[in-house]
Amino acid sequence: MRIVVGVDRSEASRAALSFAMQEAAARSAELVVIHAWQPAFEYVYPTDTTEILRDAGLQQANELLERVLEQGRAEATRPVENIIVSPVEGDPAEVLVAAVREGDLLVVGANQGGPVRRLMLGSVSSKVVNSARTPVVVVPAPRPSEFVPRQPMGAGTRRRVASR
Repeated sequence: MRIVVGVDRSEASRAALSFAMQEAAARSAELVVIHAWQPAFEYVYPTDTTEILRDAGLQQANELLERVLEQGRAEATRPVENIIVSPVEGDPAEVLVAAVREGDLLVVGANQGGPVRRLMLGSVSSKVVNSARTPVVVVPAPRPSEFVPRQPMGAGTRRRVASR
């Protein structure tokens, strides 16, 4: 069994990687970590410049994968034995759907935007759920934690003492 997870810079992606790592460790499964990236310059620059920018994009994708995986490993409760890292140029949803085979599990994060964002249906998770032929787990972005002050009394505040 393989578990394929798509990652980017988002908190939802981080949560998806964490889930995928837990599942891979529990099932002794191969974990495929993919970052799909799209060059925004294909029709703007001459061919020579396009290749230079594509190489730079690939380098950035590799660096992002390295950072994300390092963070994921640091937060993991159990180690994953077999991890494959893959930067792939292309539309993220198409790349992820193409990467899975029968019997694989596909894991993606879902950034929880407002109603306008959901209406636009540009999200990778929506596209993947509608096109994948394998099971898909959509992991929501973590909710912002409630405010918890680090210290009960901040610098410069005064404590009022009740008088008797």
